[in-house]
Amino acid sequence: MIMHLLEDNISINLGTLIAATRQERGLTQDELAKGICSIPYLSKLENDKIEPNQEIVSLLLQRLGFSVDQLIQEQQQLNVDILKWYQAILERDDANIEAYHDQLTKSTKNIQNISLIHNFKLAKLRYFLYKQDAIAAKELIKYFTKLKSKLTLSQSLYFYCFYGIYYCIINQHEKGIESFKEAEKISQRLRYEEPELIYFLALTYSHLYNSSVAIVYGFRALDLLNNSSQFLRSIDCQLIIATNLYRIGQYEQADQYLQNTLKIAHSLKLDHVRTIAYHNLGNLYVKRGELEKALGYYQESLSINDPKADSSFYTTYCIGEIYIELGQIEKAKDLIGHAMNKLSLLNPKSSLLLKLELLKLEILGNDQQIEQFLEHRSLPLFREKSDWRYLIDCYEKLAKINAKNFLYKKSSHYFQLANDTRKKIMY
Repeated sequence: MIMHLLEDNISINLGTLIAATRQERGLTQDELAKGICSIPYLSKLENDKIEPNQEIVSLLLQRLGFSVDQLIQEQQQLNVDILKWYQAILERDDANIEAYHDQLTKSTKNIQNISLIHNFKLAKLRYFLYKQDAIAAKELIKYFTKLKSKLTLSQSLYFYCFYGIYYCIINQHEKGIESFKEAEKISQRLRYEEPELIYFLALTYSHLYNSSVAIVYGFRALDLLNNSSQFLRSIDCQLIIATNLYRIGQYEQADQYLQNTLKIAHSLKLDHVRTIAYHNLGNLYVKRGELEKALGYYQESLSINDPKADSSFYTTYCIGEIYIELGQIEKAKDLIGHAMNKLSLLNPKSSLLLKLELLKLEILGNDQQIEQFLEHRSLPLFREKSDWRYLIDCYEKLAKINAKNFLYKKSSHYFQLANDTRKKIMY
């Protein structure tokens, strides 16, 4: 069961419920208690200062129009629906995601069960992260941060896991790892491995280019995901494993994973997955030095992808690099110019626009222009975005330009920055 640690976490605080319902219906303590118990007893019950007497509680609830069994059943069903909502999010079932969102937003309005409220808000936090709504997610993170000490261990596990996802969405992957590691500590105390947590550890280490650790978590996540029948996430996991395998030179194994992913994606009509798999096959064959084959895979990815998606422009950038490497300069110019014009209209603040512009300058071959562009535009932006891999490329380009002009001290400085950045993402 997905998120099963929260499955039974719905104990009802009857005193709080009685107080809230009484006030909602405009009854005084005297009116509710009359003939059932004393006012002081009711006051202590409502403020959770006395162990509730089941007979008295039943009578008070009857006067309010409730029964204990009915309340338990309703709240158990509500918790089941919250967990189904979370499951729909993981399965990317957009129709059910929105249906549960609307249903639960209404049905939880008058709930006084604090554990149930926390479960709902945790699922809502995951919903905002799924929608890439970092602003709304941040508000819920503030809510949970204020009451961390009141969360159960299982709720804390999911909070730190989701907090890590939030950091990754805003491109703060190192902080994301810190939150995931907090969740992992709690997971060890609970003696339970949450597949989603292990998957995101693999994904985040992959973003940081720490391939060896990404592969270890990737295989752990893949096993957990397959055992819990989370097949879509399992496909994502195979892509992470394949990406990091080719990064460390395990080309044959990476190719097997990518080809297997393509077969599954084709049979399930998962075009988004096919786009990523073809792109990664392109990356793999660039690494192997087989540029024509890489070009074919990139073009296959581009033919399937949404032409307005950032990933489409990144594939175009990779194709442009191959054209330059193959000496097909006019093709590269036309491709890059078209992509820049289109992207500047769709997303003028995209960092990809800057990468394409640099590629265009490299075609022209003016080292002075390239150096100024790298120092004054590329480096500040990619430091801000923590794009460590591209920062390394920029530092190395600057080092080579300065070495070419016999400025060895400056060249050495940039090589050192590249090595320091490489260590940062490896450890």
